[in-house]
Amino acid sequence: MMKRGVTLIELMIVLLVSGIVVFAVATQFVSVTYFRNMIEDQSVVTTEANMAMHNMTKILRYAKSSMPVTVTNNSSVTSLEATISGDGYLDGITSDKKVIFTHNKASGEFIYQLDISGTPRVIAKYISSFAPAYDGVNELLLKITAKKNIRSSSLESKVHFLGK
Repeated sequence: MMKRGVTLIELMIVLLVSGIVVFAVATQFVSVTYFRNMIEDQSVVTTEANMAMHNMTKILRYAKSSMPVTVTNNSSVTSLEATISGDGYLDGITSDKKVIFTHNKASGEFIYQLDISGTPRVIAKYISSFAPAYDGVNELLLKITAKKNIRSSSLESKVHFLGK
């Protein structure tokens, strides 16, 4: 008469094979999660840099060339201040207004404020550097870098002032 059941060796072989399969699946899951996070971070920094640059160039192209652009750079902030023409080029701006773009180096926030009394608005959160360079006449070179974890995206743009 034969006994029914499994031997200890059969049980150990099944456990070993099951362990290998579980390890392979877990490794795949970790890899997929890592690459998904990496792609997500790259997407975030690219979007942030594009959004900040788009907002700046859209508004600053209407800066008055007759008014100076002020660039302030210290250890905690970099800011750019210009006067926007109220000639009706931009919706809702019917008179000359000051515009201020500020990069807080500690937090990475990039803030836009229209007029001194206007409410500051955060337009990007992961900006690691902002380097405006004004030629003193009617062109502004903007360099901006967004960074999250190890991913970064840099953009550069020249703005030619159209405001009078």
